[in-house]
Amino acid sequence: MDGVDVLVIGAGLVGCAAACRLVQAGARVEILEAARPNAGASGANAGSLHFQLERRFLENGEALADQAASILGLNLLAIEEWRGLADELGPGIRVHMRGGLMVAETADEVAILERKVAREVQGGLASRMIDGDAARALAPGLSETVVAASHLEAEGHADPKALTLA
Repeated sequence: MDGVDVLVIGAGLVGCAAACRLVQAGARVEILEAARPNAGASGANAGSLHFQLERRFLENGEALADQAASILGLNLLAIEEWRGLADELGPGIRVHMRGGLMVAETADEVAILERKVAREVQGGLASRMIDGDAARALAPGLSETVVAASHLEAEGHADPKALTLA
């Protein structure tokens, strides 16, 4: 490995992204992969870009909710990174940021989503609460039992197979 500044183990999304940024910073990088790029989880996932706090963190006490909220700054950086990635790597990575929903069917679930959205807004994330009809307008397949949802326009999807290779 003479002439290499950084050895990256794994040619999944994280390994390839790290190698890309290191090369852009001037490092000489080698990637080692046991199989082929995207052979593991990076090539088999749905490609979801989800930045809202997971509801389970708010369902299990304030300490866990505080801990989860501490990553919101990273989520904001990630959103900006994803927004510019197609310009940087080309439209073939198929990044679509058209919004994401977390739904509620009961008053208790609505209360949890309201607490979640309040934490997200406090942390700088542009989440908002919408009613069930507004949620169904965005996602017509939603059940009539959905009474409310939290919505974040910055969420979406990327093609994991194309992205890692790019």
